[in-house]
Amino acid sequence: TSVTPTPTTATTPTTPVTPITNTGTSGNDSVNGDAGNDTLTLYDLTGDGTVDAADFVRISGGGGLDTLALGAGAGKLDLSGLGAGTVGGISAVTLSGNGNGNLTLDAGSLTAMNCPTLTVRGDAGDTFTLQGNWTYNGHSGGFYTYTDASGKTVKAQDTMLRAFAGADGVGDTFTLHDVSGDGTVNGADFASIFGGTGTDMLKLATAGLTLDLTGTTAAKISGIEIVDLTTSA
Repeated sequence: TSVTPTPTTATTPTTPVTPITNTGTSGNDSVNGDAGNDTLTLYDLTGDGTVDAADFVRISGGGGLDTLALGAGAGKLDLSGLGAGTVGGISAVTLSGNGNGNLTLDAGSLTAMNCPTLTVRGDAGDTFTLQGNWTYNGHSGGFYTYTDASGKTVKAQDTMLRAFAGADGVGDTFTLHDVSGDGTVNGADFASIFGGTGTDMLKLATAGLTLDLTGTTAAKISGIEIVDLTTSA
C-alpha cells in the first residue's frame, strides 16, 4: 500500500515541501505528513468500503494545514471511537471526487484528534454524520457550523447534507434544523435518518418551524416511532 501526501492547493506553503511517500506493509501502517500543507490519502485495507481505525495504526499530519482524503474504492471515513493520539495534526477532510462519500464523527472525535476546528469539504451527494450531542450554529460563508460539548467545531461545506444514524437498542432523539432557511424542515434539509432499533424520536430545533415529510421514502427515513412538535408550538 502506498500513501502519498501532496501539497494542497488551498494554502501555499511559505517554503517548498518535498512530497513524501509512505510505503505500507501487509499490516496496518502509520501515515505521516511533512512540515508543509499535505493531503494524506487513505485506502480501505479491510475491503468493507469504510476507512476507519482498522485500516491504520496512526495518522500524523505534521506541521501545516493537513487534509485527509479517501483513495479509490473507499466510500466512507469513520473517525468515531478514536483513541487519543490515533489521529493528529489534521485540520480538514475532503470527500470530493470519490463518489457519494460519508464522514462520521462522534462527540469525542475532535477531542481525540486535538482539533479545535475541522473543515469538511465535499460534493453534492456526499454526507456527514455527527453522533452524540452537537449544536447547530447556523450557515455562513458556504459552510454549516456545529460545535460539540467541549466547544470544538465542525465546518461542513453546504454542498453536503447531514445523515442521521441511531444506535440499535437505544432510544435516540434526532433534532432537525431548517438549514435551507425556508421555515420548513423537509427532505432538502437532511440526507437520511435511520433510527435503528429502539424507540426513536424526531424533534424540531426551534419554535415556528414546519415539518414536512410528504413524499419521503424508507430509503430517506426509517426507524422513527415518535415525532415531537412541542418545540414548534
